Amino acid sequence: VYFPSNEIMIDELRDYRFYATDMLHPSQLAIDYIWEKFSNSFFFEQTKSLNKRIIQINKEKYHKPFNPNSKEYLEFSEKLIEKENQLYKEFPSFRRD
Repeated sequence: VYFPSNEIMIDELRDYRFYATDMLHPSQLAIDYIWEKFSNSFFFEQTKSLNKRIIQINKEKYHKPFNPNSKEYLEFSEKLIEKENQLYKEFPSFRRD
């Protein structure tokens, strides 16, 4: 199965904002656009939903707290651990790093 990412870049994303500062490589905006087209073409709804969960967990995981000792951040961290544990419980084949 062929996915026309190059054609999308050349035909649909011709504007300079879709290119990185070197004007050769795709920008993050272009990458996100092409990824969305790809996932809509090849992923089941369950896969897309799972992908969104994983992306959200990773965003939260790498969030830099203003005050890491605050009560709010500690609660945030506990909820994040619960989310991760739930994901590993639902998908035991996922690796923990």
